[in-house]
Amino acid sequence: MSKAVRALFVSAAAFSAIAFANAPAPKPTAELKLASTTAKKNSEIKGTVTVTIPSGYHCYQNPPTKDYMIPLKITATDKKTTLKTVSYPKGKVDEVAGEKAAVYSGKVTIPVVFKVGKAGKASLSVKVDYQMCDDSSCQPPSSLTAKADVTVK
Repeated sequence: MSKAVRALFVSAAAFSAIAFANAPAPKPTAELKLASTTAKKNSEIKGTVTVTIPSGYHCYQNPPTKDYMIPLKITATDKKTTLKTVSYPKGKVDEVAGEKAAVYSGKVTIPVVFKVGKAGKASLSVKVDYQMCDDSSCQPPSSLTAKADVTVK
């Protein structure tokens, strides 16, 4: 192999390592599913928020194991409806940075209950706040939204 070809391979390998090290972490996704697409006015409607956390990462359960851990949190973003309850599941206890902590990984399904108001079409929306971590570090806290439509009669 010539010196020029070898130099090209070394440069390509170094560039790939730098690009991979600086690549942004994958993002989780969230989906809001309602038990029904219709509801009576001033009633409650059940649903689930499914958060999919990328392989190799976790989020801390809500409530977190330790005070300093930032848990996954769901809040309503729609002013016309109320998020009455969020039933966070227990996380899996795992060793994280040398200590035991309850975490969510993979797909996490979280039951929710909304209270809807007056008749008409409504778009229910939730904000999912999270901090995604791997075995050695955590990403900055972030959020995403999930929406579902309902007809209130």
